Formats: sequence, structure tokens, C-alpha cells
Amino acid sequence: MESSVQKACWGLTFRMVLGFAGFLGLVYLFGGN
Repeated sequence: MESSVQKACWGLTFRMVLGFAGFLGLVYLFGGN
């Protein structure tokens, strides 16, 4: 139970970080040009 919940939290955190990094990348690309 605990391990599955922890894994789900890690997956959510990873997707949030990935999405945030992608957003920053887009802002950097469009802002730089």
C-alpha cells in the first residue's frame, strides 16, 4: 500500500517537473527569438 502510493506520488512529481521544464523551454525558445 505505502510503496504504491509513494510510486504514484513520484510519478505525479516527475510529470509536473517534466511539464514545468518543457514550459520553461518553450518560453526560452520563443522569448530568445
